[in-house]
Amino acid sequence: RSIRVEGVASATVHESDMTDGVMRMRPVPELDLPSGATVTMAPGGLHIMLTGLKQPLKTGAVLRATLQFRQSPPLRLAIPVVSSKALEAAHGQH
Repeated sequence: RSIRVEGVASATVHESDMTDGVMRMRPVPELDLPSGATVTMAPGGLHIMLTGLKQPLKTGAVLRATLQFRQSPPLRLAIPVVSSKALEAAHGQH
């Protein structure tokens, strides 16, 4: 139901999609995650949007996040910060 990330005022799930040649993002207020389901977050699709960073992100840093679910215990994550060039290379973009 919620996402908390250390050093960030707000973290929300958003989804990107291409409509009529225009990339759009919209908030996703709730994800349906049946037990055992997998959700992939990636640029150009579902992602966590961070706002109100207390300091700039640095490549190689690790963000500590906690995902809170309605009927399951919290999930704690360590999210590595990677450069946009590393993301482009991983997704075959130039």
